[in-house]
Amino acid sequence: MPSHQPRGVPADGASARPLTGTIGAALACSLLAAALNGCGAAGGDSPEDALRTRLEQLVASFPDDAQVSVATADGGVVTVGQVPESTAWSTIKVPIAVEALREGDGLDELAAQAITESSNDAASTLFDTLGGGYQSSTRVDNLLREGGDTTTLTLPNAALGGDTGFGMTQWSSADQARFASWLACSDDGAARRVYSLMADLVDAQAVGIETVDGGHAKSGWGTNERTGVSTMRQLGIIDTGAGLVAMSVVITGHEYRTVTDEIDVLGDWLPRHEGELPTFRCAGGQG
Repeated sequence: MPSHQPRGVPADGASARPLTGTIGAALACSLLAAALNGCGAAGGDSPEDALRTRLEQLVASFPDDAQVSVATADGGVVTVGQVPESTAWSTIKVPIAVEALREGDGLDELAAQAITESSNDAASTLFDTLGGGYQSSTRVDNLLREGGDTTTLTLPNAALGGDTGFGMTQWSSADQARFASWLACSDDGAARRVYSLMADLVDAQAVGIETVDGGHAKSGWGTNERTGVSTMRQLGIIDTGAGLVAMSVVITGHEYRTVTDEIDVLGDWLPRHEGELPTFRCAGGQG
């Protein structure tokens, strides 16, 4: 699993939950009013329809196949687009780092390297602190369940005979966006630390969502040697000041250099449209 390099170079704590119900619905309504000409207006469009339209425009702007998922204020997720696979690559380092930091002191520097630099060696060391093999995978899976992801199964390194087999985990954009919304609102110390690291990436990692004011992100990319599919993806949260946006983007194609460059499409699109995406606030006060 290549760490994220400059473009063109191959390579328990209780958690606060997003506010839901009428307050969340009203917030989503106000944010999408421009597209709807008023929620419930005579055009029949719902806030979800308006969001889907916006995301369809974003997906259509990628030259290759893309899928985008955005968490909604009521706890749901809207997904647009299709991709042939959803290999996690380095985005899986986020839950690995969170779970490892729960082990105690002494792992912060490794977590910082795994998130801000996307160091494979650091991530592998963190993974091994969880027991190694399937024991580590189970620990990461339990964290994902805590974050609302009920389906993802993290691959252990031993499954593929490599040092970073966990990167080949299939992690859908919808499950990833759901986890991102949990991460943004968790009051767990380890989760808060990783969330902060996602806003302090080294220059080579600072693309897409992380380039937007208030952006917290982790990217992952690589080529599946078995299928030939190259993937560029990003998990991210944007603190807009008016609330939080949690999303995941997966881009796939057969040209590694092209796919990895396409994250710039997202970086260009977000400053013009982030105000049209649904936001939420955390019950614990974050965001």
